[in-house]
Amino acid sequence: MSIYDPILTIKGIGPKKAKYFNQMGIFSIKDLLYYFPRAYEDRSKIKNISSMAEGEKAYIRAVIKKIENKKVKHGLRMSKVLIYDGQESIYAVFFNKNHMVKTFSKGQEVLVYGKLSKKGVYTQIDGYEMYRASEAGGNQKIGAVVPVYPLSGKISNTDIYASVKRAFEMVSSELEKDHIPASILKEEGLCPLNTALENIHFPRDKKSLRQSMYRMVFEEFFIMQCRLRLNERNNLAKKSCVVKKEEKIYELIDSLPFKLTKAQVKAIDEIMGEMALGMPMNRLLQGDVGCGKTIIAAICMANCAFGGYQSLMMVPTEVVAQQHYNSISATLEKFGVKTALLTGNTKKDTREDIYSRMKSGDIDILVGTHALIQEGLECENVALVITDEQHRFGVSQRNMLSKKGNSPHALYMSATPIPRSLAITMYADMDMTVVDELPSGRKKVITSIITGEKRKQLYDSLMEKVKSGVQAYIVCPLVEESDSLSLNSAVETYEKLKRLWKGSVKVGLLHGRLSSEEKEDTIRDFKSAKIDVLVCTTVVEVGVDAPNASIIIIENAERFGLSQLHQLRGRVGRGSIQSYCVLVCESCSGESIKRLNVIKQSCNGFEIAQKDLEIRGPGEFAGHRQHGMLNFRIADISRHPDILEKAKKQVDKLIEEGIRLESDGNSLLKNIIVKNGNTDIC
Repeated sequence: MSIYDPILTIKGIGPKKAKYFNQMGIFSIKDLLYYFPRAYEDRSKIKNISSMAEGEKAYIRAVIKKIENKKVKHGLRMSKVLIYDGQESIYAVFFNKNHMVKTFSKGQEVLVYGKLSKKGVYTQIDGYEMYRASEAGGNQKIGAVVPVYPLSGKISNTDIYASVKRAFEMVSSELEKDHIPASILKEEGLCPLNTALENIHFPRDKKSLRQSMYRMVFEEFFIMQCRLRLNERNNLAKKSCVVKKEEKIYELIDSLPFKLTKAQVKAIDEIMGEMALGMPMNRLLQGDVGCGKTIIAAICMANCAFGGYQSLMMVPTEVVAQQHYNSISATLEKFGVKTALLTGNTKKDTREDIYSRMKSGDIDILVGTHALIQEGLECENVALVITDEQHRFGVSQRNMLSKKGNSPHALYMSATPIPRSLAITMYADMDMTVVDELPSGRKKVITSIITGEKRKQLYDSLMEKVKSGVQAYIVCPLVEESDSLSLNSAVETYEKLKRLWKGSVKVGLLHGRLSSEEKEDTIRDFKSAKIDVLVCTTVVEVGVDAPNASIIIIENAERFGLSQLHQLRGRVGRGSIQSYCVLVCESCSGESIKRLNVIKQSCNGFEIAQKDLEIRGPGEFAGHRQHGMLNFRIADISRHPDILEKAKKQVDKLIEEGIRLESDGNSLLKNIIVKNGNTDIC
């Protein structure tokens, strides 16, 4: 039995339940064991009803006096259990727990776990669980610290708890083998892997839980640093094509309708200088919104074409791919550079033609989405692969793109400025180029914050502005209405504005569920001013560029991260026209206003990114929890810098002592590094 076996091997998990686990990202026993609780509940208290405070959770020992079951709205089933603790009675209310409640009857002594809450003039217990009092001694959830897991779909906390327990019984012997060398465990005072995992899921006490958490934070940082060092070493061992700066590139730069900034020129020199060395470039290009990274990429790809090489550029969405293709092909066509576009919606005949032309070398630059990494695309002459908005792709996807061709140079672009401390940790195996200058003539976008009550005045004012020739974006957090979230949806807002303005203003709708053709048509109409106001989702966050748009309204702004708000604001203010950003805040708590004021007061993406990191932590920063190096479960660079430093020093020490991380003696460490990060180990 291995921890890498599928969860179907765990007793009690059949194909249907396995599917629900898969939807939560749990495919193997290891995934389950590393699916850590989001919180813990102290269930050691058994209290009387009279001693509980409103909002307090506790167990109540009581006798069942009456049970009532009934249906309520939206298909919910409610069970009301009247309980008496010897002093007073109260209703314990359970939702969709009929299967549990029906196993109890009047007169039984029970332990009810729940929260005391007030509903108008009535007080009740919001019930979570109920057990027979006679079972208390053998139930691990009574009188203990109980894990609370992040839930999704049809998997309950009890499902996870029980499955983890069975998984431990199945792989206990394998967990005794630790992938962190014993010398490091001893030096750092770390508990063994099996002890750490067991304490995290079934904590004996708070002290052992803290020690176990510390060990797992160290492990995550340690493995990340191992991966970075291996990637760095592997890159140094490879050879790549030598791409020298071609004279024709100066002619291209002179032909541009604008002058490059000093930062852009410096970036181009750094990239081309490294590509001329013959070792694979591994470089991160980052800069603020609108600093001109796309033209830097286009010039570097053109230089490859002038030297007889091909380039690939992968972007996260079809909307962005289409826009990059249009701008790059328009700029380079007159210099004989052949550009093509490949997305998931490219027709079969066109796709096969592109495959053939790439193989023969007839295409110089291929722009596309993840379709670029599919089987069938052969291009041995590729010298440069570029990943735009690189944090939106997984590590394996970026690696697959880099395997096109023969050790091509790799450039990763980020429109989300990354704080230096975070960047050094995430991208220690990369060189870094920062474009810290915006084109001249740009005016600062004036940003304001309003509450939802002022929405009517806002849209009345917007109508007058639009009639004078201005275009605007309205960004909503949802595509359609949600029963569980009271947020403004794009479809609902679009319909309301059409009714409100009665044809006097042309309103368009853009979101990710539209077909590629519908998206392209909508963007084309907006750019050509056939649409005055574009109601959209965050599909416009990057890449959509309409120079005449000078107003952006962001609904439910408190729901977005600071860096994402800054990205959205970057859709306006790209010309010499004064632009405006209005943040509409529905739930205006003091904390929300404090966060939004950061956006109001600053237009510097690096300053905002640092604040975003401090407020949200790196795990959520710009979506990095789902993508790339920061796929941490519990480690947090902003909260655990001391543990990170210790992990880094231990990896450095191993390297200095000449210990190969991938040697047979470290086979367990090798397995965990490879399976965690798709790292190629020679």
